[in-house]
Amino acid sequence: MTFSNVIGYDLDGVLVADFEYYEPTLDYLSKRAKMKSLFVPTHPYVIITGRPSDDLMFTVEWAERELHTNKPIKIFHGNNDINRAHLYKADVINEFGIKVFVESDKTQVDYLRAATKARVIHFREILENVSIDV
Repeated sequence: MTFSNVIGYDLDGVLVADFEYYEPTLDYLSKRAKMKSLFVPTHPYVIITGRPSDDLMFTVEWAERELHTNKPIKIFHGNNDINRAHLYKADVINEFGIKVFVESDKTQVDYLRAATKARVIHFREILENVSIDV
């Protein structure tokens, strides 16, 4: 199965605010699971997260609650090493033919641009080009 006709999104730092640290504690995971989404895409999409695979139930719980108006087609959540999230994301992008991916981490953006054929967009670039009239 390929997902070449959908946009891929990183989760932390794109669809939800990012923490500067990670703690594999129940308290930390339950706090993160209660965070509000920054936005819900209006088009078909997938999520490719570098969160540890052990956190899957918290991520699914969050997505069910926060993205209920337009759920992702699939959540790729199989990373086993948070220090190698960029490798996991590149593997998923390449294996499933993702053509556009939005990532929050500039180091990962640079790596993914070199390691995949996808158009990898740094989320900050999107934010810098949005004007909000108040």
